[in-house]
Formats: sequence, structure tokens, C-alpha cells
Amino acid sequence: MPLSEAQITFDDAESGNQALALSPIGTSLSADLTVKENRSYTLILTDSLGEKNPDPIEYYITAIEDRNPEVVVIKPGADIDLDESMLLPLKARLSDDFGFSSLALKYTVVSNTVVSSGQQGEENVIILHFSDNIKTDGEIEFTWDLEDVAIEPGDYLSYYFEVFDNDAINGPKQGLSKVYRVRLPSIEELITEMEQESEDRISATEEVIKQERQLREQMQEAQRKLQQSDENKKLDWQKQKALEDMVDKNEELMNQMEKLADQMKSQLQEKENSSLYNQEILEKLKRIQELYNEVATDDMKESQKRLQEALEKMDKEEIEDAMKDYELSQEEMMNRLERTLALLKKLRVEQKINAMTEAAKQLLDRQAQNNEKTEKTETDKLAGLVPEEDKIKKGLEELKKQAEELDEMLKDPELSETPEAKKFSESVKKSDADQDMADMSKSLSDKEREPSSKSGDKAEKKLKKMLDEMREQQQAMSGAGSQEMNAAIRRAIEDATYLSTEQEDILDETSELNPTSTALRGLATGQITLQEAVVGFGDRLVKLSSKNPFLSSEIRTLVNDALYNIDESVTNLGQTKGPAASSSQRNAMSNLNDVALKLLQSLDEQSQCNKGGSCDKAGQKMQSLGERQSKLNRDTQKNMGPNPKNGPDGARLRELAGEQEAIRKSLKELENEFGNRQELLGDLDGISKEMEKVIEELASGSAGPATAERQLRIHSRMLESIKALNQRDFTPERRAQIGQDFFRPSPALLDNGANSRPFEDRLQEFLKEGYPPEYETQIRNYFKALNNLNDGASK
Repeated sequence: MPLSEAQITFDDAESGNQALALSPIGTSLSADLTVKENRSYTLILTDSLGEKNPDPIEYYITAIEDRNPEVVVIKPGADIDLDESMLLPLKARLSDDFGFSSLALKYTVVSNTVVSSGQQGEENVIILHFSDNIKTDGEIEFTWDLEDVAIEPGDYLSYYFEVFDNDAINGPKQGLSKVYRVRLPSIEELITEMEQESEDRISATEEVIKQERQLREQMQEAQRKLQQSDENKKLDWQKQKALEDMVDKNEELMNQMEKLADQMKSQLQEKENSSLYNQEILEKLKRIQELYNEVATDDMKESQKRLQEALEKMDKEEIEDAMKDYELSQEEMMNRLERTLALLKKLRVEQKINAMTEAAKQLLDRQAQNNEKTEKTETDKLAGLVPEEDKIKKGLEELKKQAEELDEMLKDPELSETPEAKKFSESVKKSDADQDMADMSKSLSDKEREPSSKSGDKAEKKLKKMLDEMREQQQAMSGAGSQEMNAAIRRAIEDATYLSTEQEDILDETSELNPTSTALRGLATGQITLQEAVVGFGDRLVKLSSKNPFLSSEIRTLVNDALYNIDESVTNLGQTKGPAASSSQRNAMSNLNDVALKLLQSLDEQSQCNKGGSCDKAGQKMQSLGERQSKLNRDTQKNMGPNPKNGPDGARLRELAGEQEAIRKSLKELENEFGNRQELLGDLDGISKEMEKVIEELASGSAGPATAERQLRIHSRMLESIKALNQRDFTPERRAQIGQDFFRPSPALLDNGANSRPFEDRLQEFLKEGYPPEYETQIRNYFKALNNLNDGASK
């Protein structure tokens, strides 16, 4: 029977036992109500005869409180210092029980000139757009470019996120993130931090060398006592324990070096965008970081393992043999430590000179800016420029202190051969621009524009002259050092080649004699002479490697291997063992050839990075594209009006579409040049597709918040690629490995008989094996020559 009436009856104070009518919708009934508290209700149904449903069931509504939204900063999630890229990667998580209506980033700049009085700038608001996919929970990630924010060195910026939910009943509720600070350090602070890190590395390395030297002396003393002990084959417990303690201590030192390497790696990753670290210095520091990892050689680890095993057996003979190998590996470890220390001290000077040059450049820029303000500022407000001028003067005085510290560094005997560095220091100390700065400050205080301008111009000219002289000496030092080092490496290559040739001559003479002839003893004299020459050559390489981090640590090992093989050759020649002597000579010649090859590789690496040259073409190209994308993003946001499609903004957006297309094409060229190597460049194809969408939106004039968000995502992914390229030198895969000899049987002769396959078929088979494109021409020429040879034989 059809219903004539339906209603909901509430039994609570809010409704006053009033009924709410239900509206029929097809075979269903509906009503809208607002739930503010827990309630109960019953359904009262009346049919066409006026009968009601007996004993209606009571239903309950539980009101769940609408929580405030939450926003948490995941990255960086801490107070940090801003580097010179002025980019701050941000990542925040949003959560709410029903959803969001708006998200904003709010920030305030606090100047270092007003911190003491507690004043700060006005709060700024950036409205952020988030993906439609974020309903009640999600993350927003982008890179905040602070280039246009008025933040000066020494200032800091406080920021937080503000989010509102979509409560349409009581009004949107607010959620705030924790407030974080981003600080832009001053040049003086950056220099202090750089020098402290450098000093810490040197001190830590010196301490390891000191402890390793003491350990070697203890080990040598233990070895002497062991040799002087009775012939008992078993070692007493006390001597065993003392040796075990020494081995454990040496392992602890090796672990300490690994920790230093990890610490240095983290520090360098943070310095990639700092002007205090040019590309050449960064490359040298990366090489030194690798040297830390190479201090504990595989031979050291193996000899330590052998000694531990011998100690467990408490066998005196085995322990003595193991200790001999252990002593040699300890000596090699000490040599590598001392080389690392020498390179650290040399590079500390280069870092200081580079940092001082950058500080002088900033002083010149600040003086020029203050001079410009002097011309534009009203007379009665000139005194307000005094604090900045005093700071510039203080900066120059600090630079002169840095010059004094540089002079102290140069007193190191190993660094005395650097006249350009001394001239560099003198160019700073002799400048009297600080006197003109003092005169300018006084004139500014007296509100005298003309005298202030004259003093400021003098100070600016003197600073420029000082900076020019500093750069001249820096370039001369870099150029002279590079030329000298390249020449030294070339001489070493010639020496290695000459010694290899001499060894080859002795090998030929040995091979021509009867394998057991007494005439073999006559060749031992020439072999000993060559041995002395190789010793001198090795000493020269040791001095060279203490000045150049690009020289492989393996070179010293190869020279020692050559000396070992030459020594064996001398012994075998004296005992008239011709075949054994020839084998040792052949190995020595191979070692010397490998030395020459390693030196050539080092020369190539050195040449690539001289004078800040291109050490990483892919990284530099991606860096340039990233900067273009950042500028394009800013221009796009500035030109997105309410209805830009047909207006002047629309024409500008179409121009920006052309720039985005140019960036996309350059990115594709980079991908083609370096191959689609995702482990280095990242997902360039994905970035390119995102760019295509941006181009379409810009060209059609439909660019909006989604376009801006997409561009931010593109830039963030490009930055990830840049970072990956910069960090690849830290990966274990790039660590130098000791070469191994591999012996392969020669391939069988080519079958040119009647049943052999045509050369064209074999050529196609080789080409299908996926050789690099640069080898394809050589493969084709090879098969062409074989084909011509075959045709000639047939005729």
C-alpha cells in the first residue's frame, strides 16, 4: 500500500522532538540534515489509510569531530644554510579527514642589521597549487627559487606552510607547519667554515700518521724480539696478545680513514654550488677523497688477515713470515698517508687563494653598490649608508688578515716554490682602500655627498686594482703550475718508456743466449744498473705524486712490482736460469709500460681540469639548461594574467612556448650525445614529455596554475639529474682498481674455403652484436680488406 507521509523524529534537545519530513524519490525517501552532535531518530511512516508503523526502530547518529588539517615539512625538515644557487628544495605532506581548500607558503626576511632590535620584514604569502589527486592525504614537492627574494648575506628567512580544510559548515579550519629558518651565510663565515674543514682534515690525517708510525715501531720491535727468542715453535700468550692488539689498532686506523673519506664526501656534496670551490678545486678534493679510501690497500688487508690466522695457530715461523709481508704493507700505507697529507696542505693554499679572490670580488661589488646609493639617496639620509661602508672596510681588514695567514702557510718548505702566491698576498696587504672607506664613512655621517662620492670612487678603483692583481697572480700560479706539472708528467712518461726499452734490450740479449750459459751472469751488471735507474725514477714519482692528486696511487705499486721483478732477474741471471730471468724481465717491462699508460691517463685528467676547464661536459650542459628552465618558470608566472589568450600576455606566452621548445630540443640533443644513461642523466624522456604539455598550454594561451606546477616539477627533476651527475665521482664503481692480467687463446684462422660463409654475411653478423657506433667504420673497413684479400687470392 502506498505511503501518504514519511518523517524522521529526533529525540534530542537540538531538535526539540520536532519531525523532519522525508521527500519521496522514486521508491526511496531522502532528507538533508546537519549533524553537530550525537543523535537518535526513528522513522514514522503513514500509509494512505492513516495507519502508522508500530514500534518504530530507534537509530543512532554518532558525530565525528572534523579535525584541523595538518601540514608537515619533510624536506629539508630542519634549519639550513642556503648555498649560492639560491634554490631551496621543499617537500611537505598534507593530511585531513575530509580534504583541503587552500595551501600557502608564508615567509619573512630578517636582516642582520636589525636582529638586535628584534625588527623584521613584512610577512609574504605565496599561494601554492596542489594536485587534484590529493584528496585527504598527499605530498607536494617543488624547488623554491629565492633569487628574487631580498635576502642579503648574513640575513635569514623564516618560513612555514599554512593549509585550510574544506569545512563549509563552520568555516575552513587552519593547519600550520613548524617554522623553519634558511640562512644565507656571509663570505667571511663561508671562508671560516672552509678553512676549519681543511684544518680538521689535515689534523686528523697527521694524527693517523703519528699513530701509524708508532705502530710500525712497535711492530718492528716485536719482530726483533720474536727473532731473538728461542727456537720454540709455539709463541707465548703475552707476545701473541701484544701482536693481536697491534693488528686491532691498525684495523682501527684503517676504519678511521674510511670515516674521514665518508665525512669528506658529505662535505663536498654540500659545496658543489659554492663559489669558494671552483671546478678544479672540487675535482682535486674528490681525488683526495678517493685517496683516503685507497690508503688501506688490498695487500694490507690480505697481510693483516694472514697475520691474524698465524696468530691463532701460535706458530712462530708462520708469524715471522706473515710479519714480513705485514711490514711491507704498513710501509705502503704510510707512504699513501704522507702523500695524502702533502696534497691536503698544497690544496689548502689553493682554496685560500680562491676564497680570498671571491671575497675581494664581493667587496668590490658592495662598494660599487654603496657608491650608487650615495648618488641616489637624499642628503639628510646619507648617514644611513655608514653601517654598510663600515662593514666593507671591516671586510677589507679581514682580507688583509687572511693574507697574513697565507704567508704563514707559505713558510712550509714544500710550498716555498710559489712566488706567485707571495705576490698575491702582497697585492692585498699593500692596498690602502680602507683609508678611503674611513673617509667616506665620515663624510656620510656629516651628510656631505660630494666628499663621500669622491672617497667612494677612490676606494672602488683601488679595490678593482687589487682584485685585478690578485686574479693575475692566481692565473699565473695556475698556468705555471699546470704547465710545470704537465711537463713533469711528460718527462716521467718518457723516462718510463726509456726504462722499458732498456729492459727490453736486456730481455732480447737474455733470449739469444743458451738458457744455462755462464754468459748470463754478464748481463746481471746491466740489470743492476737499470734497477738503480728505476729506483731513482720511483723517487721522482713519489715527489710528483705529493703535488698532483690526479696521479694514480697504483703507479707506485707498479714501480715496486717492476723493482721486485728486476731483483728476481738479477738473481736468476747470477744462477744462470735463463727462462726464469726472461720471465722476470718480461714482467718488469710490462710493469714499466703500465706505469707509462697510467701517467698518460693522469696527464689527460690533469689537462681536462686545468684552469677550471670542462671536467664534466654533461654536468655543465645540464646545469646551463637548468638555469634556463628556472628563468623560464619565473617569466611564465609573471605573464599569466586572468585572460591572456588574445591579449598582450598571450603573445608573450607564445614566445615563452618557443623558449620551452628550445630547452626541450637541447635536452634531446644531450640525451643523444651521452646516450639514454638513466643512471647518470635520469629520465630525460619523461622530462621531455612534461615539456611538450607545457609548450602546448603556453602556445594556446591556456597556461594556468597547473602549467606553473608542471614547470616546477620539470625544474626539480633537472636539478636531480645535475646532482646525480655531480655525485657520480663518489660512486664505488668509479674507484680505481688494480689491473689484472687476462690470457685468452687466439681465435682460429678464418675459413676461406669453399664452404665458408660470404664476408657480407659475417659482416652483418658482427654489426648485429651491438658494437658502439664509433667502431662500425673500423669493422666495415676490416671486412672490406679481408674481402679484397680473398678476391686477390682467388685471381
